Amino acid sequence: MKKKYLIAFLIDKKNNWFEDYLSKIVSSKSLNKTYNFKKIYNQLNLSKFDIVFIINFTKIIKENNLKKIKLPIVIHGSKLPDFKGFAPVQNQILINKNKIFFSMIKVANKVDSGDIILGKTLILDGTELYDEIRVKTANHMVHMIKSFLKIYPNYNLTKQMGVGKFYKKRQPKDQKLNFNKSIKENFNLLRTANNKGWPAYFIHKNKKYFLKIFSKK
Repeated sequence: MKKKYLIAFLIDKKNNWFEDYLSKIVSSKSLNKTYNFKKIYNQLNLSKFDIVFIINFTKIIKENNLKKIKLPIVIHGSKLPDFKGFAPVQNQILINKNKIFFSMIKVANKVDSGDIILGKTLILDGTELYDEIRVKTANHMVHMIKSFLKIYPNYNLTKQMGVGKFYKKRQPKDQKLNFNKSIKENFNLLRTANNKGWPAYFIHKNKKYFLKIFSKK
Protein backbone atom coordinates (compact mmCIF):
# COMPACT_ATOMS: atom_id res chain seq x y z
CA MET A 1 0.00 0.00 0.00
CA LYS A 2 1.25 3.47 -0.93
CA LYS A 3 2.32 5.54 2.05
CA LYS A 4 0.01 8.44 2.79
CA TYR A 5 1.23 12.01 2.97
CA LEU A 6 0.98 13.67 6.38
CA ILE A 7 -0.84 17.01 6.44
CA ALA A 8 -1.07 19.42 9.38
CA PHE A 9 -3.26 22.47 9.88
CA LEU A 10 -1.47 24.85 12.23
CA ILE A 11 -4.16 26.97 13.86
CA ASP A 12 -4.08 29.71 16.47
CA LYS A 13 -6.51 28.92 19.30
CA LYS A 14 -7.21 32.63 19.73
CA ASN A 15 -7.98 33.08 16.02
CA ASN A 16 -9.51 29.73 15.11
CA TRP A 17 -12.48 30.79 12.97
CA PHE A 18 -11.33 28.53 10.10
CA GLU A 19 -11.41 25.45 12.31
CA ASP A 20 -15.13 24.90 11.69
CA TYR A 21 -14.43 24.47 7.98
CA LEU A 22 -11.71 21.82 8.27
CA SER A 23 -14.28 19.02 8.15
CA LYS A 24 -14.95 19.91 4.51
CA ILE A 25 -11.37 18.89 3.80
CA VAL A 26 -10.63 16.04 6.19
CA SER A 27 -13.96 14.29 5.50
CA SER A 28 -13.24 13.99 1.79
CA LYS A 29 -13.14 10.27 0.93
CA SER A 30 -10.98 10.85 -2.13
CA LEU A 31 -8.41 12.89 -0.18
CA ASN A 32 -8.33 10.41 2.70
CA LYS A 33 -7.03 7.80 0.30
CA THR A 34 -3.88 9.87 -0.12
CA TYR A 35 -3.55 11.94 3.06
CA ASN A 36 -3.63 11.71 6.83
CA PHE A 37 -4.74 14.98 8.43
CA LYS A 38 -3.97 16.45 11.82
CA LYS A 39 -4.93 19.69 13.53
CA ILE A 40 -2.27 21.27 15.75
CA TYR A 41 -1.97 24.41 17.85
CA ASN A 42 1.77 24.83 18.38
CA GLN A 43 4.78 25.08 16.11
CA LEU A 44 6.78 22.24 17.66
CA ASN A 45 7.44 18.88 15.97
CA LEU A 46 6.33 20.01 12.52
CA SER A 47 9.15 18.24 10.71
CA LYS A 48 7.24 14.95 10.37
CA PHE A 49 4.60 16.50 8.12
CA ASP A 50 4.83 16.69 4.34
CA ILE A 51 2.66 19.82 4.21
CA VAL A 52 1.72 22.30 6.92
CA PHE A 53 -1.09 24.74 6.18
CA ILE A 54 -0.59 27.73 8.45
CA ILE A 55 -4.11 29.12 8.91
CA ASN A 56 -4.45 32.55 10.55
CA PHE A 57 -1.62 31.70 12.92
CA THR A 58 -0.84 35.04 14.54
CA LYS A 59 2.36 34.01 16.33
CA ILE A 60 5.73 34.34 14.64
CA ILE A 61 7.07 30.96 13.57
CA LYS A 62 10.69 30.63 14.58
CA GLU A 63 13.09 30.31 11.67
CA ASN A 64 14.51 27.00 12.91
CA ASN A 65 10.98 25.55 13.13
CA LEU A 66 10.08 26.85 9.68
CA LYS A 67 13.12 25.19 8.15
CA LYS A 68 11.97 21.81 9.46
CA ILE A 69 8.72 21.94 7.49
CA LYS A 70 8.94 20.30 4.08
CA LEU A 71 6.24 22.50 2.57
CA PRO A 72 4.81 25.30 4.74
CA ILE A 73 1.82 26.99 3.08
CA VAL A 74 -0.15 30.17 3.72
CA ILE A 75 -3.21 31.43 1.85
CA HIS A 76 -3.26 35.21 1.61
CA GLY A 77 -6.29 37.21 0.48
CA SER A 78 -4.63 39.31 -2.21
CA LYS A 79 -2.67 39.11 -5.42
CA LEU A 80 0.75 39.26 -3.86
CA PRO A 81 2.84 41.31 -3.49
CA ASP A 82 -0.09 43.77 -3.32
CA PHE A 83 -1.84 44.14 0.06
CA LYS A 84 0.78 42.30 2.08
CA GLY A 85 0.30 42.10 5.83
CA PHE A 86 -2.94 42.23 7.77
CA ALA A 87 -6.62 42.28 6.70
CA PRO A 88 -6.02 42.12 2.93
CA VAL A 89 -9.65 41.34 2.11
CA GLN A 90 -11.03 44.17 4.24
CA ASN A 91 -8.49 46.64 2.89
CA GLN A 92 -9.51 45.83 -0.67
CA ILE A 93 -13.21 46.09 0.10
CA LEU A 94 -12.55 49.54 1.56
CA ILE A 95 -11.37 50.68 -1.88
CA ASN A 96 -14.46 49.21 -3.57
CA LYS A 97 -12.91 45.96 -4.79
CA ASN A 98 -15.21 42.94 -4.92
CA LYS A 99 -12.99 40.67 -6.99
CA ILE A 100 -10.49 39.41 -4.42
CA PHE A 101 -7.58 37.31 -5.63
CA PHE A 102 -6.21 34.78 -3.14
CA SER A 103 -2.59 33.64 -3.29
CA MET A 104 -1.43 30.27 -1.97
CA ILE A 105 2.27 30.66 -1.21
CA LYS A 106 5.17 28.68 0.17
CA VAL A 107 6.10 30.43 3.40
CA ALA A 108 9.39 32.31 3.43
CA ASN A 109 11.22 34.04 6.27
CA LYS A 110 9.97 37.46 5.18
CA VAL A 111 6.21 37.91 5.68
CA ASP A 112 4.06 37.29 2.57
CA SER A 113 7.12 37.10 0.32
CA GLY A 114 7.07 33.41 -0.60
CA ASP A 115 6.75 31.87 -4.04
CA ILE A 116 3.21 31.49 -5.36
CA ILE A 117 1.84 27.96 -5.70
CA LEU A 118 -1.58 28.81 -7.09
CA GLY A 119 -4.17 31.57 -7.05
CA LYS A 120 -7.92 31.89 -7.38
CA THR A 121 -10.33 34.84 -7.43
CA LEU A 122 -13.21 35.20 -4.99
CA ILE A 123 -16.06 37.29 -6.39
CA LEU A 124 -18.21 39.19 -3.91
CA ASP A 125 -21.46 40.90 -4.91
CA GLY A 126 -20.82 43.98 -2.79
CA THR A 127 -23.63 43.40 -0.29
CA GLU A 128 -21.94 40.95 2.09
CA LEU A 129 -21.39 41.96 5.68
CA TYR A 130 -18.55 40.85 7.96
CA ASP A 131 -19.85 37.36 8.80
CA GLU A 132 -20.88 36.66 5.21
CA ILE A 133 -17.48 37.77 3.95
CA ARG A 134 -15.81 35.41 6.39
CA VAL A 135 -17.98 32.45 5.29
CA LYS A 136 -17.23 33.07 1.62
CA THR A 137 -13.55 33.53 2.40
CA ALA A 138 -13.38 30.26 4.34
CA ASN A 139 -15.17 28.26 1.63
CA HIS A 140 -12.87 29.78 -0.97
CA MET A 141 -9.82 28.71 1.03
CA VAL A 142 -11.25 25.20 1.43
CA HIS A 143 -11.67 24.97 -2.34
CA MET A 144 -8.07 26.13 -2.91
CA ILE A 145 -6.67 23.62 -0.43
CA LYS A 146 -8.63 20.74 -1.95
CA SER A 147 -7.59 21.80 -5.45
CA PHE A 148 -3.93 21.80 -4.42
CA LEU A 149 -4.11 18.44 -2.65
CA LYS A 150 -5.61 16.89 -5.77
CA ILE A 151 -2.48 17.75 -7.78
CA TYR A 152 0.22 17.39 -5.10
CA PRO A 153 3.14 16.65 -5.43
CA ASN A 154 2.93 18.00 -8.99
CA TYR A 155 3.01 21.78 -8.64
CA ASN A 156 5.11 24.75 -9.72
CA LEU A 157 6.41 27.76 -7.83
CA THR A 158 6.28 31.26 -9.28
CA LYS A 159 8.32 34.17 -7.96
CA GLN A 160 6.41 37.27 -6.89
CA MET A 161 6.89 40.30 -9.10
CA GLY A 162 7.23 43.78 -7.59
CA VAL A 163 7.31 45.06 -4.03
CA GLY A 164 3.79 45.94 -2.84
CA LYS A 165 2.63 47.81 0.24
CA PHE A 166 2.53 46.26 3.71
CA TYR A 167 -0.63 46.93 5.74
CA LYS A 168 -0.71 47.05 9.53
CA LYS A 169 -3.20 45.23 11.71
CA ARG A 170 -6.56 47.00 11.74
CA GLN A 171 -7.64 48.39 15.10
CA PRO A 172 -11.13 49.17 16.51
CA LYS A 173 -10.40 52.87 15.91
CA ASP A 174 -10.16 52.14 12.19
CA GLN A 175 -13.93 51.52 12.09
CA LYS A 176 -14.70 55.19 12.61
CA LEU A 177 -17.38 56.41 10.22
CA ASN A 178 -17.36 59.84 8.64
CA PHE A 179 -20.37 61.53 10.21
CA ASN A 180 -20.61 63.99 7.31
CA LYS A 181 -20.82 61.30 4.63
CA SER A 182 -23.86 59.33 3.51
CA ILE A 183 -24.58 55.72 4.49
CA LYS A 184 -23.74 54.75 0.92
CA GLU A 185 -20.34 56.40 1.21
CA ASN A 186 -19.74 54.66 4.55
CA PHE A 187 -21.13 51.31 3.48
CA ASN A 188 -17.84 49.48 2.82
CA LEU A 189 -16.59 50.48 6.24
CA LEU A 190 -19.84 49.19 7.74
CA ARG A 191 -19.45 45.94 5.79
CA THR A 192 -16.05 45.24 7.32
CA ALA A 193 -17.13 46.03 10.90
CA ASN A 194 -17.43 43.19 13.38
CA ASN A 195 -20.56 43.87 15.44
CA LYS A 196 -19.14 41.99 18.44
CA GLY A 197 -15.46 42.82 18.34
CA TRP A 198 -15.03 46.13 16.57
CA PRO A 199 -18.35 47.73 15.58
CA ALA A 200 -18.52 50.84 13.42
CA TYR A 201 -18.88 54.10 15.29
CA PHE A 202 -18.99 57.86 14.87
CA ILE A 203 -18.33 60.86 17.06
CA HIS A 204 -20.94 63.59 17.46
CA LYS A 205 -20.80 66.45 19.95
CA ASN A 206 -17.99 64.72 21.83
CA LYS A 207 -20.01 61.53 22.26
CA LYS A 208 -19.18 58.17 20.73
CA TYR A 209 -22.03 56.28 19.06
CA PHE A 210 -21.80 52.66 17.87
CA LEU A 211 -23.66 51.34 14.84
CA LYS A 212 -24.28 47.63 14.36
CA ILE A 213 -25.36 46.46 10.93
CA PHE A 214 -27.48 43.43 9.97
CA SER A 215 -29.07 42.32 6.74
CA LYS A 216 -32.40 40.66 5.97
CA LYS A 217 -33.54 39.11 2.74
